[in-house]
Amino acid sequence: MRKLLFVLPLLLQAQEPIAEDRGAAGLRRAQLSAKTSIRAMHIAAHPDDEDGATITMLARKYGVNMSMLILNRGESGANLVTNDFFDALGALRTVEVLKSAEYYGARVFFTRFIDYGYSKNVGETFRQWKREEVLADMVRIIRAEKPHILISRWSGTPQDGHGNHEASGILAQEAFAAAADLKRFPDAGPAWQPLKLYVGTRNPFDGYTIKTETGEYDPVLGRSYAQIAREGLRFQRSQATGGAVGRPGPQSSYYRLTQSKVGMAEKEQSFLERIPDAPNPSPWPEPGLTVEARVDPRNPVSGPFAAFRPAETFAVAVPGQTFKATVKLHGATATKIELLAAPGYQITENEPGRFTIKVPEDAAYTKAYWSRASIREPKYELAGDFASPLPAPPVRVRVHHAKGVIETTLQTSSVDATQIEHLHDLAVGPPITLQFPTDAGILPVTKRSHQVQVLVGTNVDGPAAGTVRLALPAGWKAEPAEAPFSFQREREQAKVTFTLTPPAGLAAGEIAVRAVARYQGKEYDASFQPVTYPGLRTIYLSKTAVHRVRAMDVLVRSGLRIGYIMGSGDDVPEALGQLGVPYDVIAPTADFSKYTTILLGIRAYAVRPDLPANNGRLLEFAKNGGTVIVQYNTPEFDKNYGPYPYSMGRNPEEVSEEDSPVRLLDPQAPVFRGPNQITPADFDGWVEQRGSKFFTTWDPQYKALMETQDTGQAPQRGIWLEATYGKGKWVYCALAWYRQLPYAVPGATRIFANLISQ
Repeated sequence: MRKLLFVLPLLLQAQEPIAEDRGAAGLRRAQLSAKTSIRAMHIAAHPDDEDGATITMLARKYGVNMSMLILNRGESGANLVTNDFFDALGALRTVEVLKSAEYYGARVFFTRFIDYGYSKNVGETFRQWKREEVLADMVRIIRAEKPHILISRWSGTPQDGHGNHEASGILAQEAFAAAADLKRFPDAGPAWQPLKLYVGTRNPFDGYTIKTETGEYDPVLGRSYAQIAREGLRFQRSQATGGAVGRPGPQSSYYRLTQSKVGMAEKEQSFLERIPDAPNPSPWPEPGLTVEARVDPRNPVSGPFAAFRPAETFAVAVPGQTFKATVKLHGATATKIELLAAPGYQITENEPGRFTIKVPEDAAYTKAYWSRASIREPKYELAGDFASPLPAPPVRVRVHHAKGVIETTLQTSSVDATQIEHLHDLAVGPPITLQFPTDAGILPVTKRSHQVQVLVGTNVDGPAAGTVRLALPAGWKAEPAEAPFSFQREREQAKVTFTLTPPAGLAAGEIAVRAVARYQGKEYDASFQPVTYPGLRTIYLSKTAVHRVRAMDVLVRSGLRIGYIMGSGDDVPEALGQLGVPYDVIAPTADFSKYTTILLGIRAYAVRPDLPANNGRLLEFAKNGGTVIVQYNTPEFDKNYGPYPYSMGRNPEEVSEEDSPVRLLDPQAPVFRGPNQITPADFDGWVEQRGSKFFTTWDPQYKALMETQDTGQAPQRGIWLEATYGKGKWVYCALAWYRQLPYAVPGATRIFANLISQ
């Protein structure tokens, strides 16, 4: 039976506590926390679903011990800030919501289940997720946390507007009873009966028991609970959530009491009514105390201005490495300082607060403990602490003082290009890392060679040299057979290019290529990818460096040359190269005359101010005989940037079912006839979704090319439209190429080849 590791107190965090947890504000919260033992859990489907204002009010006005149970990590949303998708996006949204939760005053838990894409209805959600397994995960977390109150963000009805939302509302109501029934999930820990369950009603007209006044001004905190929550939500930037500044003034949420073991009520003034209470036996950490636990820098800063100059350490420790660290307690005298680590770590206290640490040769890496074999898997396999939002740190710091104990993590530091210092939790990783740019590659069966690149990196704090090779199936050859690498310092990277030659008579199919590095007599074959951005913690993802080469019957027209204007980030250019199409990544101000086609990356109009400013150049290019292809864009594009009028609307449609039925509106259209003959089979085997952000209305000059829809959705024709403009062509195609091409989905690749061959 897998045991649940309880999350350490809120002060166990790498960053300095936020202002609301320091000084007078922190003292007030400590006093409130000491007066109550009430625990509440807020349940939502994805990061950024949460009602942060209500969570903040309960934690910071009433001292309630708050936790958040989020069913998935948001792997399939959009990403406005990096080019991380799928599991890497889930890791990014994890550290985003953890930062938000610092402002709310809550801890965060997740189930094993994955955001596989937007769901129009709960039926699709329960087809993807095993309902009883999700419920089992929720029950395990509820039994461990023992909340008196469950607060579901969603109502469990179609009004929730997303199948995952509705599922979380339904399952929250089932979990209320299941957590108390030991016949249900007997291996999920001792039974626990929450006393109340509330569901969100979203507006006052649906009937409510409680109206939360989260716009209330708190004179100690200096702003309202809603404003504090909004500041936290602003860190969830990948979804463009919380962009607006939190404003003062009234703000409310509405919740209905649906189940209770302490009596029902038509109206309540507080979630805490009729909940038995007692002083909290777990004291809040002393707000006036700060622990500084740092790895010592390579070159300590000295001199009269040392306090103003940043210091840098190594980024990631590697097995066998020895380093020094210093721990200081500010605001009191430490009676004892301990560094706690897994067996094998050699920790020596040289003098009070100063330590030497040697990492064992077989040290575990500080990587995400959740992983899956394929993006088609609906849940993660776990190799660590169930439901903990982050992997366990390799070294913990425990400082004893007269009033209690403070725990935190050891930190490293980096200095960016503008000489700003950033702090990070210590992590242990492999000395050499390997990663392919994409998980899969396209090999037309007519080609006699296939190039792959391997990104080799180092975490060694100093020089490192070795070799890298590819492990291939019988009959395949690589040139070179082996390539050297040499680095002078940590975090350096190099791209090594191999040319693969397949055996004669290659047929459509798939082979796996694994990258292997040799360094100091040992072999390494995995990535160690940091996922973060400034202001957030870091999650390292690690997986075996395997690239799947998919041989397929696909042709492209000769004579193409494509200019690619990158948007928010995608791997479509890599697919162009694998198809044998010459391309350049260009700016909207580039010389277009050398290209047959200009292809725009995803969300380009949302993230590139230089694109709307040069939109006229794109239209002129099409008018003079070129082809302009625009991939999916968000409503920032709804400003008639095409040659003729169109509209998206504020909430443009999408088709989230990757196996949705497709009808070609004109099967004889040139784009479906060559160079590849497109059939319904080419729409099989897609991943995650068909596409997103469709046109709603359009001028008759545009021709709709296909129709598709999710279950229960009206047929959608605004997904792929083309128009003749002057001597050329302008196309809007919102099919999810950025999802399909990195996984070399054969049918999608053939259709894309036709699209760019026009």
